[in-house]
Amino acid sequence: MSDKSHAQKAYEKAEMVRRNPDKINVMIASNSIGQYSLALMVDTAPIGLILHEPNDLIPEFAKSEILKKAFAEAGSVDTRTTPDDFDNDNTLVSEIIDNGISNIEMLIKDSEENI
Repeated sequence: MSDKSHAQKAYEKAEMVRRNPDKINVMIASNSIGQYSLALMVDTAPIGLILHEPNDLIPEFAKSEILKKAFAEAGSVDTRTTPDDFDNDNTLVSEIIDNGISNIEMLIKDSEENI
């Protein structure tokens, strides 16, 4: 298994949810020092932590739309379905996701240059 980008891991988690909606659960999880959190799971695979405190996250809709299109394109060629399948890398999916991230980075750079 190769090192996957943060974006590819996010894509895989989203695909696990999309392809396995009947296996989504919320479970209690603890970290190595015994702190508890609520985790979103697909079957037995943790896919994210559930936020429990107010936060200052501001959605970036234009950038998210680019990511969403890359995820849709990757999903149309990805044959993996189970959480175990997603442990394996898919080179074409990686290229599609990386291209989407490059487009987002160009959008960020263009917006910074216009400030």
